[in-house]
Amino acid sequence: MNTLSQQFRMRRALLQMTQRDIAKAAHASTNTVHALETDDKDEYSIETGTLRRIAAALDCELVIELRPKNTEPK
Repeated sequence: MNTLSQQFRMRRALLQMTQRDIAKAAHASTNTVHALETDDKDEYSIETGTLRRIAAALDCELVIELRPKNTEPK
C-alpha cells in the first residue's frame, strides 16, 4: 500500500496539477503541500482540516483509519 504522501503525489500527477495549483484550491501554502508530498513530518504538522481541503482539491475524500500494530492473521 502506498503512503499518504505517495497517494497525494500520484493523484496530483494524474490530474496534471502543480503543487501551487493544489495549494491555491485548498487555501493552503505551497510549503504545506510540499511537506505533505515529501512526507516531511519533522518540519510540519498538518491539521486534519488542511488534509481534507487538499484531498478535496484532488477530487478525493480523506479517510482516517485506526489499525492495530503487528497484528497477525488468525
